[in-house]
Amino acid sequence: MQQFLIWLWRLAPPVLLLILAAGMLWFPQQLSDLVGSISPGCTFRRLTGLECPGCGGTRALRALISGEVWTALRYNPFIIAALPILLTEYIRSWRMFFRPADAHSPRSRAYCLLLHLFAAATILWAIGRNFV
Repeated sequence: MQQFLIWLWRLAPPVLLLILAAGMLWFPQQLSDLVGSISPGCTFRRLTGLECPGCGGTRALRALISGEVWTALRYNPFIIAALPILLTEYIRSWRMFFRPADAHSPRSRAYCLLLHLFAAATILWAIGRNFV
């Protein structure tokens, strides 16, 4: 029974991604409404009055699900540009979970540089969107 639960836990993230992808194709409006209804809002913005780097991300995701790419970019272009990086990291972490031997495989220098640039861009975006 315990092995079954571990197996189920390992399969949950990709299955949820497949459900999300299927929902985007067949039920975009219902999926968009669901994303909006379960979103807690931005705690950082409620506490400080400033926008965090992800503010507008839920609205951007909802617009993207509905196929409105330009609207999504207006809500938060940084989140849309970051999606490939975030998806790559998600897939890598999921793969390492399935094959722990891969956890020790080094990342390329270019990939590490990309992650550092992404972190710097996140900080610059957070500052720039509030003070410019």
